Amino acid sequence: MAVRPHPTKSKKEPGRWWHIDHRPHGKKGPREIITFHGSEAEARIYEAELRRQKIYTPGAKINPAINEVLPEFKEWLEVNYAKNTYRDFLWVEKWISQVFGPYPVRSITPSHITQYQILRNGKRRAIEKEMVHFRRIITFMKKMDYCSDEGLGFKIEVAKYKRPKPKVFTPEEMEKFLAEVHLPDKLAACLIMYEAGARFDEVVKLTWSQISFSADTIMLIGKGNKERLVILPPMVKRILSDCYIRKGQPRDIVFVNKRTGKPFTTLKTMFRGAAGRARLNGITPHTLRHCFATDVLESTGDLRLVQELLGHEDIATTQIYTHIQQARKKHGVEKMLARRSGFTTGENKTG
Repeated sequence: MAVRPHPTKSKKEPGRWWHIDHRPHGKKGPREIITFHGSEAEARIYEAELRRQKIYTPGAKINPAINEVLPEFKEWLEVNYAKNTYRDFLWVEKWISQVFGPYPVRSITPSHITQYQILRNGKRRAIEKEMVHFRRIITFMKKMDYCSDEGLGFKIEVAKYKRPKPKVFTPEEMEKFLAEVHLPDKLAACLIMYEAGARFDEVVKLTWSQISFSADTIMLIGKGNKERLVILPPMVKRILSDCYIRKGQPRDIVFVNKRTGKPFTTLKTMFRGAAGRARLNGITPHTLRHCFATDVLESTGDLRLVQELLGHEDIATTQIYTHIQQARKKHGVEKMLARRSGFTTGENKTG
């Protein structure tokens, strides 16, 4: 609803004639325009009275509980958001339904947020992400006029999640790992992550049309369908060149699971096997990206370059690699001092 001057009558009598937008069946219902004569204050009082006397369509939800709205919300979410967001919510739904489900929005209090945190057993990252989904439900309910525009009426307070420092390996350790990746196509996939900084999802969705063998570049399509150009690693070019000649279909997916004929959804088995043979624990596809970022930063000292290569929107996300860089330097110095101390002790003994 809105109060605004009448387009014609207010010219003859300014400040006395008004149009009031009225939607008696909610925000999604038809609009009625009511003509009102009086002061602006009187018009707004009348508009507020109309809002309180709103007539809902038969079967409409009036202050519904969260659980009543969830089926409709999921349909809306599936249509308007990415598949990963929808799948993520299906996992979160059981927790939200258990704690908040029985209550309408106006009955939810900060104590319910506390109960939710206790139920999730202090998993700060999970709680923070799940509260995003819960806020999204409230936004949807406001949009559909299932609750007042005030929503909860309070700010959700959740302890901030502190992102752990990524685990990285030295170039020598990474060479050991890559030497144990025996299948050429999977080695090429790993090298695009390790030598071009690509995300796993960017690699498994890669098509031949995104690779330019003449320019030695790959056009990656990242989060939010944002594109960024990276260098095609030389060994990847050698591995894929023959495949490119044989396939010749620009829209085909580059890395296809030979058993299913579909893009890879995981490389866990290969990573576990190669890491085990190299005697290295904790290597994942995202580890390769972390190692790439750390190596580039140590080689160039250019944080902005690393940001651009990784496709980070906010440089604050990239700054975590400065801590890794410092930790690796400290570890290197400590190893040097320990080695030097060993030489000194040996000399003292022989002397």
